[in-house]
Amino acid sequence: MVGNIYRKWTCITMTFSENIANLRKKAGLSQQALASKAEVSLAQLKHSESGKSQPTLEVIARLAVSLDSSADDIVFDINDRLPANQRLRTQFGAIAKLKISEQEVIASLLDAYIKKNQMEELLKK
Repeated sequence: MVGNIYRKWTCITMTFSENIANLRKKAGLSQQALASKAEVSLAQLKHSESGKSQPTLEVIARLAVSLDSSADDIVFDINDRLPANQRLRTQFGAIAKLKISEQEVIASLLDAYIKKNQMEELLKK
């Protein structure tokens, strides 16, 4: 059990450090530029990108805002956030390729369906 927890933590740490570096590079920022933008020390950012240390939640939030991203994008691997159902994964992948306006329509439909089911569950109680 402890071995599984350690492997999971190691996996998150590697994903985390890789995600910060990848998002920074995608944004076209140097380490110095991101550190300044997020108001963290360059040393702290370097340690986070190398996996030597984990920043606080406050720093993760500042990095996410500075990278125009989310904390989930920084902390988790994309596969940790996708549904286990392969059909849904495929559908969400296809939706991601649609125009933003079409994605908004689909998101509204999903919201309505989810709320409908939540109301049905409340009425059963």
